[in-house]
Amino acid sequence: MVQSNITADRRKPRGYTTVEVMMAMTLFAIGSAGVISMQRAAVISNTDVRKIDLASTIARQWMARLHRDSSKWTLPSARNPSGNNLANAALLNHVDNLWRRPDDYANAANPEGRSPAFDIVGRDLLLSQVAQAQFCVHVRLKWLETNRMMRAEVRVYWPRDEVRSAAGDFCSTAPATITATPQNFHFVYVADAVRENIVP
Repeated sequence: MVQSNITADRRKPRGYTTVEVMMAMTLFAIGSAGVISMQRAAVISNTDVRKIDLASTIARQWMARLHRDSSKWTLPSARNPSGNNLANAALLNHVDNLWRRPDDYANAANPEGRSPAFDIVGRDLLLSQVAQAQFCVHVRLKWLETNRMMRAEVRVYWPRDEVRSAAGDFCSTAPATITATPQNFHFVYVADAVRENIVP
């Protein structure tokens, strides 16, 4: 009788030991740390992708502005082969293969406030607000066929997160300085040919 009681006691379910609980907690902590680090990486990647997408939209928008500005450039033509009214196209006046900040749209006569500076959601900022820019635009123009067609390049740039505080008013920085320190910025480029608006 005594023997059967001892056997019955051994068969009763026992609770978890402290070692088992500690091992389970350790495995749970390791798994949680992995999930948290993956979540952080996903958030950073999503932010970077959103900024690249927005910068691409800004670059295409500025390329469209260059094409629209070329509609004011109609000479030379068959009727007036010696004339040239490229000066009418405010954005296309600097064909010298140098990066420039296109300030020609951002003036008092332009009620739309188009400028080289953009906020975090891609809206144009006035020149007085350039220091608040999250994205900035440079344009470079080069002749492909003199007085007929040019290569237009637009670059949108913004500082890398690790240098943002040191970048300060990066949109007012000279384009040559930005070009010389590419490690401090992200860039998106768009290029296209822009030609005069041929009037029959």
